[in-house]
Amino acid sequence: MVATCAVAGHVEWSDGVRQEGELQAGPNGVLRLHDGVRVREWRLEEVARVTLRLEKGRLERAWRFVEAGQTQKEEWGEPYPVAELMADVWLKSGTRVAGHLMSTTLYLDDGEGVERVVVKRKLRGAGGESVDDLRYPVELVFGGEVVDGGGWRWVKSSDGVLGELAMVSRRTMNSAAVRRKEGGWEVMLEGGDVVAALRDGKGIRVGWRGGCDEAELARLRQGLVDLNDFFDGRELVAAAVDEDDKTVVHTLLLLHRVGKTTLPARASQPWRLEVWRWRLGEGDDISAVRRVVLFRGIKGVEEALPLVRVDERLVEMGGGVPEATPP
Repeated sequence: MVATCAVAGHVEWSDGVRQEGELQAGPNGVLRLHDGVRVREWRLEEVARVTLRLEKGRLERAWRFVEAGQTQKEEWGEPYPVAELMADVWLKSGTRVAGHLMSTTLYLDDGEGVERVVVKRKLRGAGGESVDDLRYPVELVFGGEVVDGGGWRWVKSSDGVLGELAMVSRRTMNSAAVRRKEGGWEVMLEGGDVVAALRDGKGIRVGWRGGCDEAELARLRQGLVDLNDFFDGRELVAAAVDEDDKTVVHTLLLLHRVGKTTLPARASQPWRLEVWRWRLGEGDDISAVRRVVLFRGIKGVEEALPLVRVDERLVEMGGGVPEATPP
């Protein structure tokens, strides 16, 4: 058994719940990830942040052979969701490594008790659930200082307001690793054309550049109507045609669940603020190809959604983040 130290950090879940405390690795003391070529592993003290996103999601049904010794099969039971997750591991040296995180056990001590956090590449839900009903960690942040600052950049508040900062590159559709520092933040992000968003007690402000004409907006609105997604409430906040490829459009969407969910808590309606990439085809054809989360949360049925507005002052913040060089 490898001894590991506990580090201050937090776990954010796909349903918007955030837990803070001290994190410690399980029995083997390391995080292991397959990068597509080989298995890599790191001690917890070497890792700054891990993010997980949905790579594949589908519904399956159980099956059985109709008769022993025969090849004919029959399905039975309600369809159940299956999800596969892609992980990004951000090291304190500034390196980011993408791949599939091997089953990992962590322990979170929030001061009132210790909770076991299991991170898996593949998830399976119960019959009758959807892929969006699956609950899994989407971000694990580990305390400690950056070792050598490689890839990390200092970002200062444009108006002196310090809240929770999130950044997304529209070029690569990656989210940033963000660390709060006195007077600003340290940010590591791969890719340019950055969208910066700041959440405080008054709502969420987003720096958004670019726009669309009325015909393009009409196609986007129809695409949202036709969309088959767990979030049945969809608000188009902003949109922008890519300057280099007019068939690509990015949108800022406030998504929320209107219908019933399986969450037992009083706060049962998840919401997300996301950046989406769309591809415009021939005629009225339009398809969503990528999505990435800026902020997420969960509210009660009667509670209001967060106020989201575009703020030009944050455009300057996003434009001031140099690109980190991928490994």
